[in-house]
Amino acid sequence: MDENYNFQEDKFNDDDLNVSYLINIFWRNKKLITYSFVIFLIFSSFFTFFIRKKTWEGKFEIVLGTKLTDKKDNPAQLFLLGGLNNKSALQTEVGILKSPSVLLPVFDFVNKEFKSKYPNKKDLIFSNWKKDNLNIALQKNTSILSITYLDQNKTLIIPVL
Repeated sequence: MDENYNFQEDKFNDDDLNVSYLINIFWRNKKLITYSFVIFLIFSSFFTFFIRKKTWEGKFEIVLGTKLTDKKDNPAQLFLLGGLNNKSALQTEVGILKSPSVLLPVFDFVNKEFKSKYPNKKDLIFSNWKKDNLNIALQKNTSILSITYLDQNKTLIIPVL
C-alpha cells in the first residue's frame, strides 16, 4: 500500500453538497413526484371546499383612556398625563376587560346558543372558548383596544360583539 495515500481525500466530505446527485434523484423520480403532488393538490382542494367549515370573523375597536378633568382638581391626572403610568393603566383596563367576570355573561349567551343548536354536545369550556374564539389586544403604541370574535355561526357574530 502506498504510504502517501490519504484516506481523508477519498471519503465524501459531509460539508459538501452534491447538487448533481440530487437533481438526478428528482429527475429519475419525476413521475412519482408529479403524481404525489397532483394527489395532494386534489385532496387539499377537496378538504378546503367541502369538509372544512367556514369561520366568520367580527371585529370592533374602542379607545381606552381616562376622563380629562381640570388638572388642579385631580393631581393623579397629572401623573397619568405625564405618561409615567399610562401604559400600566391601559394594561389594567385591558386585563379587566379580559377577565372572566366581564366575559362570563357573553360566554353564557354563546353557550346557550350553542346548546340550542347542538343539544347532544357537551357545554363549551370558558378557557377554550376564550383562547380559540376571542382575541383582545391593544394596538401597538396606541390606546386602541381591538376585539375580534371568530365563530362558525355567522348569525352569532354581531350579538356576541
